[in-house]
Amino acid sequence: LVWNENFGDNRMLCVKRDDVKYWSCPFRIDLISSFHVTMRDADETPRFLRVEVILNSAIFYITFTDARYYPPPIQLENLSDVPVLYQQKIDRKPGYGFTDEFELALEVMQKGKVMLNKLNLSDSSRNQLWRFASDGCLENIGMNNRARPGERYVLDVLDSGGFVLMMLKRNTARERFQKWYFTAERQLRCKIEGMFVEARKTEVVLAAPNKNSPRSRNGVPVEQVWELQSQRPGSGILDVECLYRGPTLVVRITDRAKPYRAVQRFHQAPELLLACAAAAADGPGCSRVCDFEVNVSMRNGIGLSFINGLHEELIYARFQGIVLHVNRQGRTHQITGSVEVIQADNQLLATDRWQVLFCQQGAVSSGESGHSDTQVVVPALKLEMNCTPMEHYDAFDVRCFCCLGQCYSLPPVQRRTFTEH
Repeated sequence: LVWNENFGDNRMLCVKRDDVKYWSCPFRIDLISSFHVTMRDADETPRFLRVEVILNSAIFYITFTDARYYPPPIQLENLSDVPVLYQQKIDRKPGYGFTDEFELALEVMQKGKVMLNKLNLSDSSRNQLWRFASDGCLENIGMNNRARPGERYVLDVLDSGGFVLMMLKRNTARERFQKWYFTAERQLRCKIEGMFVEARKTEVVLAAPNKNSPRSRNGVPVEQVWELQSQRPGSGILDVECLYRGPTLVVRITDRAKPYRAVQRFHQAPELLLACAAAAADGPGCSRVCDFEVNVSMRNGIGLSFINGLHEELIYARFQGIVLHVNRQGRTHQITGSVEVIQADNQLLATDRWQVLFCQQGAVSSGESGHSDTQVVVPALKLEMNCTPMEHYDAFDVRCFCCLGQCYSLPPVQRRTFTEH
């Protein structure tokens, strides 16, 4: 399905697959390009489609192909212990004015008093970890682990001490103070009507909503809004890294306390390669397989003939003195190639000169000293390339690419006539 927007200088196009619910974002159809478009399914699964825009004469052609035949445009690597849900950027209202929005947690002190303290992920006492029991009570994991066998401490309210939260033994006679639940507005309350858990600096009490307090989106005082954060495996801090693996953008998610998992997976292939090479070198009568060197020399060169549909030769190109050197040292690849003489001849009789392209014979270049005895013959074409894999990039980095073509000379007058029969 295609939907077209025609805005003059901004011609856009949207597409949608028959088996996909949503449309894709609009893209330009008057620019030569090749890219991926995405559209969301009913379950928010992204579906990719390959789009190629080409220009033939004065007409733009848009070609759609299956994206599975191409490298993926983006790839997610979750190397942490927690599941990750991703989505596109959405517009939302600004958050609260402070940055430590979720840095405070309920903590049980030594004598059982409940206070608001800074989140401490490295605390081994587990005084900041809570769980809802099957009977509706709220237990502190750290305090119950230190309790005597048969004793059970739950969250309670001191009704005679200003409704301060306290950890007391489980008592069925205090059901209205020891059973808790969350409301739809994320308020924590017990069975006392009209009163909710409220933070007052570091103290936590049970109080009625204050009419003069700032409100959240749901119209609830901000000091009475609580967030229930489930405990997940890992350190609680994830690092997100973006890198390229060829044409694919890789979004890698790792646990900050376990970076070795990402390093081990990222360098797995090079380590296996080096291990195999070392094992081969240690074996009897074996040599290292990682390093090699190849030399190819064709003094007489090769010839290429270009013909038309009537099997008539149009151009004959001759490449003489071809030398190719390929060397691999560790993870570095070096390629050097040169051609001494290049000449292309035209076989049409109506032209002024039969050479389409030729190289000046005997072209020389002075050495570093500038004397005539250091002059060397310059090849018509020379290519040098040094490829070394980077540490955080799964592709080759072209460090040097040199092309010497000062020996070429094109004829000043060139009249070529093509006759079709």
